[in-house]
Amino acid sequence: MKKFLLLCGAVLLLHTYALAQERTVSGRVTSTEDGSALPGVNVVVKGTTNGTVTDADGNYKLSVPSAQSALVFSFIGLKTSEVVVGERTVVDVSLALDVTQLSEVVVTWCWGSNRKKKARYFC
Repeated sequence: MKKFLLLCGAVLLLHTYALAQERTVSGRVTSTEDGSALPGVNVVVKGTTNGTVTDADGNYKLSVPSAQSALVFSFIGLKTSEVVVGERTVVDVSLALDVTQLSEVVVTWCWGSNRKKKARYFC
């Protein structure tokens, strides 16, 4: 009877451990051009509001709910990257520049003249 209770306790403990799949993932975000660290990159678990920002050395640490979770890395001027976590606890990412050329630029300008009696604006 004692062995049976011990076995049931062990199974219950393992079952509880298996259900608690949330874990911490960490890593470093770098630039593909020169390998330098990228501070201020947004790291978000896809489909949630759970996220963080990389520190001055490009490092981050984030809690993910499951192995099927995907991390989305985004920063202004860089291509957004999406990485599935899987069984990894360390996910390092390199982001490339998002270079788009402008074919045309339109500049608008307003000139105004301010006098005591009346103001005129030409636009």
